[in-house]
Amino acid sequence: MIFSYIIAGLALVGASRAATVNITVGANNSISFDPPSVNASVGDTILFTFMSGNHSVISSSFMYPCFPSGNISSPFFPVTARSTRAYTFRFVVNSTAPIWLHCAQLGHCQSGMVAAVNAPTTGNTFSLYQQIAEGKASAPSPSSSGYPDTYGPPSSEAPNPYGPPSSQALYGLTSPHPSGSGPLLQPQLNRAGPHSPEISRASLRL
Repeated sequence: MIFSYIIAGLALVGASRAATVNITVGANNSISFDPPSVNASVGDTILFTFMSGNHSVISSSFMYPCFPSGNISSPFFPVTARSTRAYTFRFVVNSTAPIWLHCAQLGHCQSGMVAAVNAPTTGNTFSLYQQIAEGKASAPSPSSSGYPDTYGPPSSEAPNPYGPPSSQALYGLTSPHPSGSGPLLQPQLNRAGPHSPEISRASLRL
């Protein structure tokens, strides 16, 4: 019994030490994550708040910033000037390894809309990652970077699963069928990766 109390107490201590790291998406109608590079410990939550536009949070690899790796994948969140509440998306950091992210909206990654968690301060830095996304720099070879690249670019013939949703598709709403829109598109989250993404259930009025 005493041992159970000790385990429970340690769990509470660990939970109390976990922090929430906030990142704003599309602040002031920008095409950006703010801040774009953050540091977090194992157990911390990365919380994205979508303020404007129609953006997403998709994981990638350092060498291929604008191609999805499949570990973290949010839907697109359309936020308009009439929206009364912003969408949020979060995942829990389960490793100290760098996490590379981008927005999959057409042209946004190539415009520098990328983010990173625990990016190195030398070598594969966030600045270099962003330059690679923008086409301003070439990715180092896996041997020279010191990190094996697991995710190569997809086939040019493969369909893009991250295209913008239908204008009638609303994510995060609890109503199964928006009026006159047909079936609601459900967000597809890959929960098999090393991180645990979650979407808020906050309603959004358009």
